[in-house]
Amino acid sequence: MVLSAWLLISPALTILVLWQVTAVIFIGLSLIPLAPATGSDLRWISAYGWVPPLLAGLVGIQLAVSALALQQESSRDLSTSAILGQVALGVLLSWLLMQVSFADIYALVVAVAFQVLQGLAR
Repeated sequence: MVLSAWLLISPALTILVLWQVTAVIFIGLSLIPLAPATGSDLRWISAYGWVPPLLAGLVGIQLAVSALALQQESSRDLSTSAILGQVALGVLLSWLLMQVSFADIYALVVAVAFQVLQGLAR
């Protein structure tokens, strides 16, 4: 009960909802087809492309630990169940964001390989 009450009065629930909104926006934007990346785009993506999957993994782990802590509470009132649902949604979105981010990394690898092959063919 103490943990669920703390989550209700702390900014943690607001931060969780903001994370979920950000993840949904990022995942939605990744569905929009983009023009092929140029050399400077590829350099930027290769330098910072590891950040989204790393953040998604860390947030997912933290949320999973929070879910386990919430399940250990003796009281199972409506607020605890609602927070547990939000946490579960956060874990799911973190997993999906990590998959989308890795797909972006794989697309980068293919784009670089394609550019190398084009350079070799000339």
